[in-house]
Amino acid sequence: MDRRNFIMASIGCASIGSLVSTEALAKSSEQVKIFNSVAELKLSALSVSEYAMTLGYYEPGDNGGAVYKINNPSNSFDGFGSHQLSNNNIATLTSGSESGAKVVKLEQFGMKSGDKSKDYVHHLNAALNYADTILLSGSYFVSNVILPNKHLTLKSIGEKYSAGFVACDSIDGSHSQEYFVAPSTWVDNGDWVNAPVKMYGITLDAGPSRQICLVVRFYFGVMEDLTITNGSQYGLYMTAKNSEGGVHEDATMVNNVFRNLKINGSSKVGMFVDEDGKSTDWMLDNGFIYNKGLINLSARTLAGAHIRGVHFYDSETSMELHKFSTGTIIEANYCEGGVTIKGGIAGHHLTFGPANYLKKQLRLDYSNVNNAIKSVNNTLKSVRHNYWGDRKFYSINDTLTSSSPFSFMNNGRGNRASIRVKHAMIGFEQYSGELSPAKGMSNSSALINDF
Repeated sequence: MDRRNFIMASIGCASIGSLVSTEALAKSSEQVKIFNSVAELKLSALSVSEYAMTLGYYEPGDNGGAVYKINNPSNSFDGFGSHQLSNNNIATLTSGSESGAKVVKLEQFGMKSGDKSKDYVHHLNAALNYADTILLSGSYFVSNVILPNKHLTLKSIGEKYSAGFVACDSIDGSHSQEYFVAPSTWVDNGDWVNAPVKMYGITLDAGPSRQICLVVRFYFGVMEDLTITNGSQYGLYMTAKNSEGGVHEDATMVNNVFRNLKINGSSKVGMFVDEDGKSTDWMLDNGFIYNKGLINLSARTLAGAHIRGVHFYDSETSMELHKFSTGTIIEANYCEGGVTIKGGIAGHHLTFGPANYLKKQLRLDYSNVNNAIKSVNNTLKSVRHNYWGDRKFYSINDTLTSSSPFSFMNNGRGNRASIRVKHAMIGFEQYSGELSPAKGMSNSSALINDF
């Protein structure tokens, strides 16, 4: 093996490819000074415009090897990705690129996977401020994560595609109640922030003492194979509030996509979508939400939302749904808890289904806004109409697993609420008809076998 290939193999370039700049690789190996570690590099007195290569951050082969370009002392340095040499010149990391984006590994900023002995938050902040894409290959302990307001991709390259961050106490023992914040504010100098965050195969563990594991304050974000653990109050909290406990912004956050999302741990609410009409058009596409709390998903706004293929369990309530619109899609979900629908936007109606499976009750609380809810081709245990007044529920081609599946909050003749049934399978028979306390028909026995 020649000297150049030996160097590439020593710092792992054969597997990380784009992490070393093409400018540096264009140099002959004799023009690149080789060092075992960053500490050894800092003791050198290289000249401006020279290149240096480390075989590791702390020691050769520790996954932190990198290439640096030497700049004059007027350049700033952070002590994590850029370093001051003995002659005051600055060794600046030269990252690789993907379509012009700066790509780095956390080990190149001195972070050690699995090391619980210290808080690596300052190392991480340096990497977040420098890079556009960060590759993770293990679990990194940091007291909290606040993403800068910029385009940023976090990507797992671990063997199990499950690298990420684990909460730890800071040096002084303090920590924020919001563990992973993306970003701390989504409004910059009055402008709306369209700087999507993308996460692929990332795990986040807030531990038992943080209230929220992940706060989402951006739009057009993409999160695939994201795993969220703990947060005493919320696992995932999507909000247009400008700060923790702050006020809503005038702008609307739209089009965040969560694919193959997993939320576990002990959060009271697994996923919470805040605001009236502020976090809209989001998609929850496949996944498992199984926090051992009160509610798996509580969505205060559903305008344009799409919830599909999610298995909800380990909480009494699988979904609590507010402010639906005609564009809301809820289909092919498996709910081991109950589902409560609170009501929609004025003048909008909801089609619930097809292919939702509910092991417990579908509760219709409605609201003072006039809406209709239609359930189509779902499997439901039972339905309770919990509103006094003229609100209609339609059950079309549903399968009901309870022998007496329909009920009302109040069976008094003054209650004009109605349940209209068409071709529902109850037991082994098919039924149709209308139930309404105002008509004196509030029991499922009033339905007609229409096979």
